[in-house]
Amino acid sequence: ALIPTSDINYRVNFRSPTKDGIEIGVTADVAYTIVDPMKFMKKIPKAPRPINKLSATSSFIDYEDALIKPPLVSRTSQVITNYKIEEVNEERREIEEQARKAIDKPLRVYGIACDEVNGDMCGDFNLQFTLPEAYASAREREVSLDIETKYELQKLKSETEREKINLETRIEYARSLI
Repeated sequence: ALIPTSDINYRVNFRSPTKDGIEIGVTADVAYTIVDPMKFMKKIPKAPRPINKLSATSSFIDYEDALIKPPLVSRTSQVITNYKIEEVNEERREIEEQARKAIDKPLRVYGIACDEVNGDMCGDFNLQFTLPEAYASAREREVSLDIETKYELQKLKSETEREKINLETRIEYARSLI
């Protein structure tokens, strides 16, 4: 009898647009489990074959590129397009959770799971985002300006407080002369 596999790791790099139309780099690391080996073995021969040199010259099928990559890329991209560029890193965990659930359903057809098996979570599902250099540079300048502005504001507050104390001291001195 065939038994389910433990977690198998797969990584893919791709580009995806955000809600505001800015394209970002995405590295997706997914751990999946073959939960139904019989279904998996029956479906593999019917799986779409990726177009590459190996598949053109061999009967070998790279099932990860044929079965896992398409829903991983398309469903994760669909989730990312719901977020603006400044939100993707802040909401990464939420995006990961939504993407994991979105890709699990099409994989179940092949006896593969990446969400949960018998109530237990499969292994990790991680996304890393690479923001466009122009955006990252602008964000760094914005943070730098924000720090400079806070420093200047604090400096002005301190000077104002010092002037206030100085004026209060003068008023006190003038009253003492009267």
